[in-house]
Amino acid sequence: MGDEPMRRRSMLERLIPAMRLDLALYREVCADRLAGGQAFLVVLLSGISNGLALSGPLGNLGMTAGVAAALLGWVLWAFVILVVARIGGHHRDRRSLLRALGFADAPGILLALGGVPRVGSLLRSLIVVWLLATTARAIEAVYDVPRRRATVITLIVFVIYLVIGAISGYFAAGA
Repeated sequence: MGDEPMRRRSMLERLIPAMRLDLALYREVCADRLAGGQAFLVVLLSGISNGLALSGPLGNLGMTAGVAAALLGWVLWAFVILVVARIGGHHRDRRSLLRALGFADAPGILLALGGVPRVGSLLRSLIVVWLLATTARAIEAVYDVPRRRATVITLIVFVIYLVIGAISGYFAAGA
């Protein structure tokens, strides 16, 4: 029984544990070199969901903006985490980080709820907090660090990410 190879789980079988902050799941996808495609699909679904919510205020551009933000954000988020983690003395393969972060985007599949009248903004805010929690869990698994350190890395990266977004928004507005 102990010598049998473990069956590889489907993306759907991994989504709920990812949303539930299951550390074993994040360790699993970090080590599973074939999970990159599944991670990409999770990010894509999150982007589509975000695009649905953005379609109200942005019209047809909403879907494109949601998907582009998800895909570009995934790569930028991973890059900033790699830099911050390296400064902190932590090293890991970037692909394992991308896989774990892809699954950390699982709560983003619910971002379409941000389009619900009156409660959409609150729901989006709660989902963002949830996404930060799943990111911290992914960092904990990838870098094998304590939860507190993973949380600190996540919060530092989040602040840097917000600053990058503000600066790029400023220049995009034609300042």
